[in-house]
Amino acid sequence: MKKASRMNRRGFLSTVCAGTCGAAIHQASYGGSGMFAYGAPPVMGAMSAPGSVFILVNLAGGCSYNITPIYHAAWRDRNPTISRGPENSLALNGEQGLHPAFTYLKQIYDEGNLALINGVGLPSQSRSHDEATTQWFRANGQGGNADGGWAARLTSQAAGSLFSGISLAGTNDLIRGGTNPPRALSDLANFGEDRLYWNDEWTGFFRDTRDSVMAQSSTQQTDGMQFVKSSMENIQRSLEIIKAETSRPLPGIPDAFPNTGFARACQDAAKLIAAPALGVRFIFLQQGGYDTHSNEINSHNNLFGQLHGGLRSLIQTAKALGRWNDVSIATMSEFCRTVENGNGGTDHGAKAPLMLMGGDVAGRVVNPAPSDAEIRAAGSFLSGYDVDFRQIYREAVTRMGFNADLIFPNTISFSPLGLFR
Repeated sequence: MKKASRMNRRGFLSTVCAGTCGAAIHQASYGGSGMFAYGAPPVMGAMSAPGSVFILVNLAGGCSYNITPIYHAAWRDRNPTISRGPENSLALNGEQGLHPAFTYLKQIYDEGNLALINGVGLPSQSRSHDEATTQWFRANGQGGNADGGWAARLTSQAAGSLFSGISLAGTNDLIRGGTNPPRALSDLANFGEDRLYWNDEWTGFFRDTRDSVMAQSSTQQTDGMQFVKSSMENIQRSLEIIKAETSRPLPGIPDAFPNTGFARACQDAAKLIAAPALGVRFIFLQQGGYDTHSNEINSHNNLFGQLHGGLRSLIQTAKALGRWNDVSIATMSEFCRTVENGNGGTDHGAKAPLMLMGGDVAGRVVNPAPSDAEIRAAGSFLSGYDVDFRQIYREAVTRMGFNADLIFPNTISFSPLGLFR
């Protein structure tokens, strides 16, 4: 390639060190940025024994309470065109149900393996997308100053495996920091190498350069070039291990993974669960599109249909693998939303419902839906919080054998919710 022929060693090193996104070679020196993390260790981490896996699903944009409709008259009155009653949803009890798209999740609830927690939030909840997302990702507590994201603090306790945490939604504040941060991938097919600077030519250039560096003799090289070559070799070994461990066919399931972006990420998550030798303990998934300021009911029909399709196949695969009892899947969204705004949509709100599911989850409605009186007394949105989201995640990581005080520092004492059997 012309660009490769003009690139001298100094230029190559400068390019590698200046990188911020994309391909594996472009991520060889910064542990929080995708495949960069795989180049840093001089020796691959030892594979750990199979363990429980926590999967966090971010419904990015702020998911409204209509994911799990409230039946109270006050709620229906304040959301006249976008709310649902028991006649067009999946009733869990007399006051609340699930969106009608979630037929398989209703089955999981009926099996006793899905918990719905109402009124989830945190102190000083921001209504800014960026600030609220950072609050959820860093989970420092009031006045807390812990570094990095809580997922990075979790995987720091699972340092026996280089692959203890995997983000299938790129890099973010959730996975930055720590001594063994989760590794950010785009997918298991390209490992973040499919696009670089949104330009296929540069992606190919970096792949070719990586191959060229690894092919060179280690003699007569500067310390810098030798370090880069070692990093590239570690990246290559890491890629080979992940590909080998995740290339085995998944077991047959009743419902194949749909052909949507979110379902493909769920399929990659299933492949990681099916590869216990990798020692994966945390997986991050994300589905965007929940900033529904208008036309919410149609947006939700599409979004929830895709969400349900991916989760259904992921859960079915975990069951077929005999690992359903090892898996916990929790949702999050940076905030809930207001009551209907007059445009068939909703605006930025506060406390929200959260779903937790897994083979060992003690399924039920954990906290009652907002009451008629609370809804009538509220302004345009349900403010405050009844359950701190860190209380839910603390119980999940404690069940996994981690020290929750190190993952969620500076938090108040919580009364146990009894989310697991």
